[in-house]
Amino acid sequence: MTAGPLASWENSHESNQIGELMNRNRKAIIESFKKNSTHSSHDGTPKYVTFSQAKAALSDVIYSKFPKGVPDAKLKQVLAVGQIPDHNASMSEPLYAFMKIMDLFKERYKPVV
Repeated sequence: MTAGPLASWENSHESNQIGELMNRNRKAIIESFKKNSTHSSHDGTPKYVTFSQAKAALSDVIYSKFPKGVPDAKLKQVLAVGQIPDHNASMSEPLYAFMKIMDLFKERYKPVV
């Protein structure tokens, strides 16, 4: 069984550019995620986003580097690391824990000193 095109894309130059871009703009993206989130933790803090909310939160940063945008399938690959499992199949659409995503990118793409 061979890896599909999206599996290969995760290790591509474009994927790395997105990760680096997200890490460089971390603070602004986190604020944008919070602003776009309608799903919070038990204490009311914005914590989760849907795909459309994540896409809206990332749009300014993504379009600054990729004027044609990033296809939804690739953006879903970027967000997949923060997808919340739906064990009961009760969610109408997937939710993503945006701090988990941002923390992973912070670790993966931290500047070399």
